[in-house]
Amino acid sequence: TNAKGRNAYEPFVKLTTNLLSSPAWIEASPEAHSLYIAIRRRYNGSNNGEISFSCREAASTIHGSKNTASHKLKELVEHGLIKQAIKGQFRNRWASTWILTNEVCEGQPASNEWKLWNPEI
Repeated sequence: TNAKGRNAYEPFVKLTTNLLSSPAWIEASPEAHSLYIAIRRRYNGSNNGEISFSCREAASTIHGSKNTASHKLKELVEHGLIKQAIKGQFRNRWASTWILTNEVCEGQPASNEWKLWNPEI
């Protein structure tokens, strides 16, 4: 533990005030928030664009159907919080991989599409 009594190696999920106060986040559903946090938990600082998260895992996360989970993942994409890097294939048992738009991806700066999201559109 460090001087403040915290475990220095305990992982955390970064949710910035800028993101949390944005219209894209505020207008997103609670289920979408849960999925974003679940995807964000898999980000290790260097795997953006390679974050594997299937629709089945999403359904389990929100305790709902795969159809509902699919809609909530689309909601995150529409709000500009995530982008799909590779679409999963059930037949080949590949999960979709995701990009967090507020993080660097493959050497490119964060696209921050969530900053442009407008509820009127």
